Amino acid sequence: MVRRVQAAARNMIRLTNSARLRGAIALAAAAVCTRPVASRAEDKVTTPYAGIRRIERTTATPNRIHIIEVDLTEPQIRLRATRSQHRKRTVSSFAQLYGCQIATNGDLFSYTDYHTSGVAVGHGEKWADTSDSSSHGYIGFGVDNAVGMPLPSTVKGPEDWMVDVVGGRPMIVKDGAAVTFSPCTDPFCARNPRTAVGFNEAHSKMWLVVVDGRVSGSVGMSLNELGQLMKGLGSYRALNLDGGGSSAMYVKSAGGIVSTPSDGFQREVANHLGICIVPAFGTLKGYIRRGSIEDETAGMAGVTVTLSTGQTAVTDGDGLYRIEEVPRGDVTIGAADEGLAGQRDVYVTADDLTWGSVAMTEDAGDDDDGDPATPGSDAGIGGEEDSPDTLGGGCSAGGTAPAGAILLVLAAFAIRRRR
Repeated sequence: MVRRVQAAARNMIRLTNSARLRGAIALAAAAVCTRPVASRAEDKVTTPYAGIRRIERTTATPNRIHIIEVDLTEPQIRLRATRSQHRKRTVSSFAQLYGCQIATNGDLFSYTDYHTSGVAVGHGEKWADTSDSSSHGYIGFGVDNAVGMPLPSTVKGPEDWMVDVVGGRPMIVKDGAAVTFSPCTDPFCARNPRTAVGFNEAHSKMWLVVVDGRVSGSVGMSLNELGQLMKGLGSYRALNLDGGGSSAMYVKSAGGIVSTPSDGFQREVANHLGICIVPAFGTLKGYIRRGSIEDETAGMAGVTVTLSTGQTAVTDGDGLYRIEEVPRGDVTIGAADEGLAGQRDVYVTADDLTWGSVAMTEDAGDDDDGDPATPGSDAGIGGEEDSPDTLGGGCSAGGTAPAGAILLVLAAFAIRRRR
């Protein structure tokens, strides 16, 4: 039954993605017919990493525009936002700490304690001193580069699937239309250094943009101009991030900061948005327990755990197993011993830790009434979690989630993670 539900869910995803793709193609065709944002734009296009296009644009305004186009379907791309304890860093410092190849500054912030103006979440942890508001927007990221940007019309927190969140204001592209600020008052009308983020209707591409300003050869943009730029790139929704002296873009392959900060140096900012290139593998870890995965006394030692990938491991004295370099994607975990058996389907995320504990019973099958688990849903049950402070090298940080989280059915999870 579970496998039939899984197959049905995948068919629904294919149909949904096809509809979104058709919409994206229509939007792209419409964009081709619109007038360019600025006259005599000159683009230098390079591909520094798989799934990443870097566009260096100069216009007659004059402006220098730094554009990163991200293919969100590329499995080796991972999106990151700053954790609360790592606030007050320059963009390059953040990128180096998190092992990201590309990064920009994030939300507006207070110089008092560097809390962000809007809500901030880093690696599943919400900053305690931040919150959402009806005047603020945010972009959130989840498993497999799922991306979302709710309209800032109500006061509510990020959706539960959003592992990393960066806030900003105002939204400059809404549902394919550039927002027009009229009457427009400073600083919206004034041309300033700008940072923005947007994605297409199909949720398959994202754009990170920094516009130089207040420097020789680049005057910056108003928010009206920035919205037109983001729409012209293909954004279905786009958000203005902190600008002015905070605006900065880091590209590791180009030697570091590629934009020209208006202060003449990088400013320490509250949070950041990073793009990391990671291996398309993750780590799978869990407990094999008799009867219930929540029974800490029921660990089964010496049980061979076999994955659908062919990888195996033997549980230790506490019934714990760990398998490294598991290919990203759907994986079935199976175990059998002493006349008992257990099986479970999980989704392994790239460059992260996924928990997959299994209950052994006389009736082999998915544990917990056959409902497959979301990634990390049984993290730390009956034992210590991997330290979440392990950063660096490929942007890895041990993935964790609250113990005892409710297991969701596969169809809902599969659609959600690709939203």
